[in-house]
Amino acid sequence: MAEHDFAKLAEHVGSTPRIKDNPPLIFHAPEQKEDEDSGNIKEAWALYHESLPEHVRVLFDRFHLCDMAMKVVGVGSVATACLVALFMAADDDPLFLQIKEANPSVLEPYAGKSLHSHHGQRVVVGQRLMQSASDSFLGWTQGRRWRHFYVRQLRDMKLSALYIGPARIGDIPTDHYAFRQEGVDWQIWIEKGKTLLPRKLVLTTTDEEGQPQYVSVMKWNLSPSIRDKMFTFVPPKDAHRIVFVGQAANATK
Repeated sequence: MAEHDFAKLAEHVGSTPRIKDNPPLIFHAPEQKEDEDSGNIKEAWALYHESLPEHVRVLFDRFHLCDMAMKVVGVGSVATACLVALFMAADDDPLFLQIKEANPSVLEPYAGKSLHSHHGQRVVVGQRLMQSASDSFLGWTQGRRWRHFYVRQLRDMKLSALYIGPARIGDIPTDHYAFRQEGVDWQIWIEKGKTLLPRKLVLTTTDEEGQPQYVSVMKWNLSPSIRDKMFTFVPPKDAHRIVFVGQAANATK
């Protein structure tokens, strides 16, 4: 998240950065203190650290955990646990991570068990396979009672937009835009010039396991051959005209 997001989601309590309570969406639960005292939190973050690629571990080592809070999940994740964690590398360098519980895949009864016994790892590997550029901090861990989780950067729930820059779709020059809103990230490439036609669309569902992605490359025919007979109705030979009551009554007058 960008630096300006810190003021939306966190505050300083004395000199300690802390996630803002925003009930019922985000709140601090009493059992979190028990986890911290028992060392469960440290063990979970150590496992997450090991799941990261080596070059990302070096970056993550700059940050230290400041606070965690519970987060209400979306409709597609009901009955699963979700938390938000605030890490800081410096006073003006926050990192917000979201920790979501991963359950067995709904496809498991039909397609068989995953090659990965850890469901968080299954989700992460699936995302990395399906997405050309996944979240750098994507990883997995394990909590109390062997519950499986996957971790990614927390996305702001409000719509945000960004102009990426010029790009080409095939031989067509376009402008590339990226948008983020609750539950979905989407990108669009719009043709330069007078037509301003969309040439490519990428939708990524961010509130579902695996974050499925839809990609569409669009081709437009601006000079179609449309003949009048395409809009002329010719009834089949065995068709019968339907006489409506209103028309029948008018016909007798």
